[in-house]
Amino acid sequence: MKNYYDILELTVGAEPHAIRASFRRLAKLYHPDVSQHPLAHERFMEIQEAYEFLIDDAQRANFIKLWNQQYADRQEQFRREQIYKLWLQHQKINSGAKQTRVYDQFKKGERLSAFWLKVHWVANATFLIFFILMILIPAYRYFHQEDIEEALRKPFVFFMWPMAIGSIFLVVGYYYWFVQKTDRYL
Repeated sequence: MKNYYDILELTVGAEPHAIRASFRRLAKLYHPDVSQHPLAHERFMEIQEAYEFLIDDAQRANFIKLWNQQYADRQEQFRREQIYKLWLQHQKINSGAKQTRVYDQFKKGERLSAFWLKVHWVANATFLIFFILMILIPAYRYFHQEDIEEALRKPFVFFMWPMAIGSIFLVVGYYYWFVQKTDRYL
């Protein structure tokens, strides 16, 4: 939509007497018989079209109504853009603060130690279960040799070595992994 007020160098909503005065001034300036401007004819036709449009009360009222609606839409769009910009700034501030907080916790070892403490407990529990099974399975097999012939039965010493190694690892592992290392994390 052309802004006829701009063509006549007026503000939107100017009165008819201001429209006439501006038309006369610009018509004298851009009349093709008087002006040396290379685009004087086109400019003069544009000024005349704007004058004819704005001098009609009904057309001027419709134009002002549409202009005000577009102005309100532009204001609403501007308001929304400002809200969006503020939201983005808020997100950047919060994101930066959160990243700084996470980095500080990581630097202090709070997040890291909590994660590794869980991994530590799972790994230690797995190894201790393995060492307990290293004791229980040979003992179970020793006491359940009754189904095997007497000549094929193995002596207790054969089962004692895995049970002794499992016992040592169980005692040392428990002390080292659960008592000594856990105290460092607390």
